Amino acid sequence: MSGILQLDYYYGIEAEQFSFYRVPRLLIKDERFKKLSSDAKLLYGLMLDRMSLSMKNEWFDEDNRAYIIYTIDSIMEDLGCGKEKAVKVLAELDSVKGIGLVEKVRRGLGKPDIIYVKKLGYLITDINDSILEWSGERCEAESEPIIETYDDHRMAMAFAPVSITRGSIIIRNPKVVNKSYPSYWKDIENAGFKIKDI
Repeated sequence: MSGILQLDYYYGIEAEQFSFYRVPRLLIKDERFKKLSSDAKLLYGLMLDRMSLSMKNEWFDEDNRAYIIYTIDSIMEDLGCGKEKAVKVLAELDSVKGIGLVEKVRRGLGKPDIIYVKKLGYLITDINDSILEWSGERCEAESEPIIETYDDHRMAMAFAPVSITRGSIIIRNPKVVNKSYPSYWKDIENAGFKIKDI
């Protein structure tokens, strides 16, 4: 390198002009991910960013799982490294040799692998009704989540729209909405939701 670059400062709202890649804080702070290289953490952030492209291109498998296509050549270019290092960094993340944050599936000769980017899931335990603790254990989402409202009308109204992505949910004590919005269930039914008493 030939010395220090002479660059200008950001002024006012100029600081907000760029897009940024996001790396989940958990990859930095959680003990389970401490052995991952910085390049692997950055690559996971780049893969999360590519998920928006998957949504736009409707890259979903037969089980409706989103996937990305991210070739070794593209990884080499984005990380500014050679092929050997790109393969090594990807292997740190994969479910065969690495930690399991991504799963690669081969599609055949001449076609790039598809990559499933896995979610960072949590299993939280309530201790003494006042402290939440996470042991690091992951869990899969329930097929039909049950939402406890705890006699709070906001819980029922906040979680009802989850059915858009989950398909079906159960809300316990749904009449709690009568406190602030007695016609809530009728109104969302008019909006196209299907409501069923069980």
